[in-house]
Amino acid sequence: MSAGTAERSVDPRRYFEAVERDRSEIAGVDPVCLYLETTNRCNLPCTTCPRTFEELEPAANMSWDLFRSIVDQYPNIARVVLHGVGEPLMVPNLPRMIRHLKARGTYVLFNTNGTLLNERRGRDLIASGLDELRVSLDAADAHAFKAVRGKDAFDRIVEHVRAFRALQRSLAAEKPRVSLWLTGLKETTATHGILFDASGATEPGTSLQRAEEARPWSLCTRPWTLMYFTAHGRALPCCIAPFSMRGYDAFTLGDATQQSLREIWNGEQYRAFRHNLLGDSPPVSCANCGLRWSL
Repeated sequence: MSAGTAERSVDPRRYFEAVERDRSEIAGVDPVCLYLETTNRCNLPCTTCPRTFEELEPAANMSWDLFRSIVDQYPNIARVVLHGVGEPLMVPNLPRMIRHLKARGTYVLFNTNGTLLNERRGRDLIASGLDELRVSLDAADAHAFKAVRGKDAFDRIVEHVRAFRALQRSLAAEKPRVSLWLTGLKETTATHGILFDASGATEPGTSLQRAEEARPWSLCTRPWTLMYFTAHGRALPCCIAPFSMRGYDAFTLGDATQQSLREIWNGEQYRAFRHNLLGDSPPVSCANCGLRWSL
């Protein structure tokens, strides 16, 4: 992979493998993945989400102009994830965004809580060419769902997913690939032959073992493989950062409304963040991250 070029042969489902373990504060290649917070608005008061308890940024959908200004700087980006701390199905421009990305061959996915997945939206997603639709269910029954998600919507979501899969079969549509995602809480643990995946796409058993590495945070490759932008264009190190501490100021790495992505990617703030991640004193947002467990 040459400097300044995102390698299109990267497996978009294992994008984190696109960087060598031997890293420095300067990223030698462009990011291979973009996380775009298409909205920071949501219709559920989840107990596990920071936006339930504070306004991280003013409520907004990412504008079409900001979306275009970001993705068009990396026309060969391998993978784009269209979610952040909000519910993407609340965004009117979402199918248009997906079509724009699919026209250049990008692998596109997002997580949804499923409450708004009606037939019209389902047809729009299928027609857009979306690769993956991840439904964050976070429970195996209605009681646990209400405890975690704050609303009694479990049965409605299950019915929406069932109806969407029926719609796919009626249209002989293989995409998007539909999967259910659950937070690893004691209230939602299940052992019924379900295939689990973990952060970084490793298996859960490995993730739950303390790494022998003296600086386990240094194993994270996200600041060398991806860029995350909020609905207002603020650059953050990853999708986990908003959950790590209150406010964004301590780990803001740039502003897409004021800088080019390449200026941000190897700018002073990003370089300092990577330097600290590789050292003995990790960035505050990473010190207690779940990735301190082995990848």
